[in-house]
Amino acid sequence: MPTAGPTVRNVGRLRVYVEPAGSANFAIDHTGTLGDFTDIPMVEQSFGQLTLTQEVLDPGSLVQNQLDYRLEILGKKSWSLTFDIPIAATGTAAGDGVTAVEGPVGLLLKTLWGGVDLGTGTTVNGTWASASVGNVTSSGGLAEGGAILIADSNGELHAREIETITGAAVTVKDAFPFQPTDGSTVYAAATYYPVQDPDTSLQFIVEGLEGNDRWVLLGGQGTVTLSTPTDGQIQTMTVTVSGPRWLEGDDAAGSGSLEGSDLGSATYANHAPISSETGRMRAHTVGDALSGVEIPISAVSFEPQLAYTPVPSPSGVEGVLRHRLTRQNGPALMGSFTKYLEDRTWFGHRDARTALSMAYQNGADTGGVVFITAPTVQVTDVQTVDAGGIQSEQVSFKSRLDAETTSSGDLADAPFRLHIAC
Repeated sequence: MPTAGPTVRNVGRLRVYVEPAGSANFAIDHTGTLGDFTDIPMVEQSFGQLTLTQEVLDPGSLVQNQLDYRLEILGKKSWSLTFDIPIAATGTAAGDGVTAVEGPVGLLLKTLWGGVDLGTGTTVNGTWASASVGNVTSSGGLAEGGAILIADSNGELHAREIETITGAAVTVKDAFPFQPTDGSTVYAAATYYPVQDPDTSLQFIVEGLEGNDRWVLLGGQGTVTLSTPTDGQIQTMTVTVSGPRWLEGDDAAGSGSLEGSDLGSATYANHAPISSETGRMRAHTVGDALSGVEIPISAVSFEPQLAYTPVPSPSGVEGVLRHRLTRQNGPALMGSFTKYLEDRTWFGHRDARTALSMAYQNGADTGGVVFITAPTVQVTDVQTVDAGGIQSEQVSFKSRLDAETTSSGDLADAPFRLHIAC
């Protein structure tokens, strides 16, 4: 493999390490322990969207010749990186007694959003008396705001968020389309959600094929944009991160492995991308598990609105103390879906300001389910649209804190969640 130019562009390797909370860890080079980094299976076409900035400042010194110019000085560094990654399942089903595992998608989300709950699967203990509440063998590995999945008679999984846990009794927000039967497997999920003050950061190693095209990016935080096609393509998320310090490969603590050598082989663990042709969009009235309906969508979007602000301080790194999640004077998530027009139900929801819960499940097989929810929303706009020649309506909504879970805290209150299950 060549290590000297000219080399091609879209061949490389991306690795990430989560910098622990606290100023002693923020933007501190960790490449001396390369085993702590995780390979990121970024989409090849998004490789190379990296900006390395070194400010050069004009000191303004007086010159003695009108054609002369003064020597400028170096100022702060900064960087930004954008890449795409499939919103993948892990390929590991969290069945009875099995705890959900975390893949590279989850590692990124728990840092960018701040919250994670790794559920543990169990079984149904006695056939449920209803489709929305019943006992499980062990509820210790489940949490309000988390998700469970149970298969129907055809083996297809149905995902539901948990409203309440009381002892061994679990109540889901949206009733299953069947009554879970004794002994059935209750799969758990890895649940990612926003918290008010995420306090860890990301450190990347970006390596190109050229032996000198190696960079370490420190102190990163940023945003996630979800892309949720429904036509069989792979759902992805765009990660946009930035930070205050970057290093050339030969300046890093692990320089012997970063500069001038051939690329090492990446290992993409717990990463099982799924296509989008199988999915269910559901809505129910908040507080009424029996009101759930399946919506025949042709398009859907969930758009987190989170944003970070660097906290300035000369005692920080390149003038940055840390990143702080800041309020955007709007909802934490905005979303929409498109369906064929059949009546004025959604116009009525808008006018009545009905509190609704929205959930979209991609995939239905063990080993491949991703479940996105906005647990309490208000419909804010309904418009008729052309969807491939079909008279349709586009329904837009805005999220609020979860009004159904009975406990409190970041997980139970979260205005949106992404569950990676089975």
